[in-house]
Amino acid sequence: QPGVAPETSGEYQSSIISPSGSLNAGSLSVSGQRETANGFMVNGGNVNEGVSQTTSIVPSLDSIEEFRIITNNFEAEYGNYSGGQVNAITKSGTNEFHGEAFEFLRNDALDARNFFSSIRGAFKQNQFGSTFGGPVVRKKVFFFVDYQGTRQTQSQVADVPVPSSADLTGNLADSASALTGTVNGAAWANTLSSELGYPVANGENYYVPGCTDPTVCVFPNAIVPSSAISTPSTALLKYIPPPNTSIGGLPYFETSAYNNVLRDDKGGIRVDGSSRFGMLSAYYFLDDYTQECPYCDSSLPGFGVQNIGRAQMVNLSDTTTQGPTAVNELRLHYVRNANFVGQPVGGVGPSLSSLGFVTGANTLGIVPLAPQYSGVPNTTFNNFTLGVNANPLEQYNNTYQVLDNYSKVVGTHSIKFGGNFHYDQITQHTFGANNGSFAFDGSETGLDFADFLIGAPVSYQQGQQAPLHSRNRYYGLYAQDSWRVASALTLNYGLRWDVSTSWWEENNQLETIIPGEQSKVFPGAPTGWVFPGDPNVPSTLAPTHYNNFAPRIGLAYSPSADGGILRRLFGGSGQTSIRAGYGFFYTAIEDLTDALEVGDPPYGLYYSSPNPPLFATPFVDRATGNVEGQRFPVVFPPANVAASNPVPNVNWPQY
Repeated sequence: QPGVAPETSGEYQSSIISPSGSLNAGSLSVSGQRETANGFMVNGGNVNEGVSQTTSIVPSLDSIEEFRIITNNFEAEYGNYSGGQVNAITKSGTNEFHGEAFEFLRNDALDARNFFSSIRGAFKQNQFGSTFGGPVVRKKVFFFVDYQGTRQTQSQVADVPVPSSADLTGNLADSASALTGTVNGAAWANTLSSELGYPVANGENYYVPGCTDPTVCVFPNAIVPSSAISTPSTALLKYIPPPNTSIGGLPYFETSAYNNVLRDDKGGIRVDGSSRFGMLSAYYFLDDYTQECPYCDSSLPGFGVQNIGRAQMVNLSDTTTQGPTAVNELRLHYVRNANFVGQPVGGVGPSLSSLGFVTGANTLGIVPLAPQYSGVPNTTFNNFTLGVNANPLEQYNNTYQVLDNYSKVVGTHSIKFGGNFHYDQITQHTFGANNGSFAFDGSETGLDFADFLIGAPVSYQQGQQAPLHSRNRYYGLYAQDSWRVASALTLNYGLRWDVSTSWWEENNQLETIIPGEQSKVFPGAPTGWVFPGDPNVPSTLAPTHYNNFAPRIGLAYSPSADGGILRRLFGGSGQTSIRAGYGFFYTAIEDLTDALEVGDPPYGLYYSSPNPPLFATPFVDRATGNVEGQRFPVVFPPANVAASNPVPNVNWPQY
């Protein structure tokens, strides 16, 4: 459709939750707007997922009666979003019974292998379902039900560059040219001397071409002795598979043994009936899925995650006629969307201490803050990643909405006015790096795998976050008129009032910066670090604007001419349509603005080592032996903190 770009910036990709486990969430750019500026509706009710402002509900295609996307210059009836307005209307029953059943099968019988892979992965998809509708009471009450199931098994062919079999034993001769680094720091040199049994100096080359003597380089013959391989590295080596093929002369591990498995079941039921209260309609939708993903976070097999989700929607409406020229539509709407994305499955179980890491709150090692997901730590190399997913997310969305639209025809005028209110709740339990994660990039020896063997990570990250309880309100009122000025000219004009609050946190667990201000909520906070409840800091951080008036005007004209050049240009009557429009539009703010602040002091901590650390005790600087100090666990402030109930005893140096 013109004005709709199926590509996104990717800016919000990590925060998008796919409906049904694998469907496109509608992250599109419409009329050049940001992908968070689109509104999604089912039967007129808002189904946006507030964090990234994509859709949380996608009904079965066989249940959809009408589908409309408005890309620009929409009437005053539509607001809250300045991009596209997408509305899907589901089918209702009729006076006759109608139904259908379907099965759609896809498999790999005629599939080709990936051009760069020597094997072909398995693929099988079954998409099946049915619809059925008819009368409950003829000419009075009708029903329509639908169901769709999806079962998909898709092999994920992994072609991962890995160390050679010799490298895995410490013999780095085939990668010796990459060992260009020198020993960084006297403390680290002393550690290596102790492990190797011969002196190592600060600034000494790890290897130089032709070196066979420990007085010339740290690792003669480019071999790392077993005594220099760190205890955690020794334990983690078994999780790195040896190469079983080569690509471009380099060692690779290739497998198609691990499948992405999706189970999705969705369905809806709609009942419509006439009564003395008007035309009543009720619609319920349920979508439940699980997905097993072997490579959602790690590029090596064995560290898969599970994604679990359930979306539900209830939509109730009452449409009443008030004489031959007036109609009122009242709609009550509720959506709940619960998801657990990236729940670790593979690699969970081994304790960090059993893998050679120092652990405990009174040590300089790791404090597992999410012990239920403790296992092989997330570890990143230049070409691959292994370990338990470091960033699982548990999220619950609730949207409560009421809408009312009143329409009346007065002569050549079609007048319409109404209002829309919705209240949004989003609760997030984030587990970002709760059990720590490491990165190796070769900054010590010149080769990332050699850094790993000797226990020399470039960085260590660990986080602890309080749950985030985001809240938002939206109010919208409008009035519009469609005036049939003449048979060939229609003029549309209207005015909308849009008020969308910024997101706030239920317990005021947000922060912002006002240079020079001293917090009264947390008197010991650094100057400029302020919180809701401090002077001039509202719960929403940003002020709410109540003067968002949005005028809209448009026209549609169909010129006609009896002859001459105008007839040649426009054709006969009704052959050409000329449209023009102008308007102001306001858009909602995505909750990602709050989610980006999760874990900021004093409601959490995201620690990143200021200097390259030791592997087994990551709160010690490797080069100097300087102790950074244990930062975890973080003790969160109480929920009732306020300027009238300040908390002066926060341990700010911990952050």
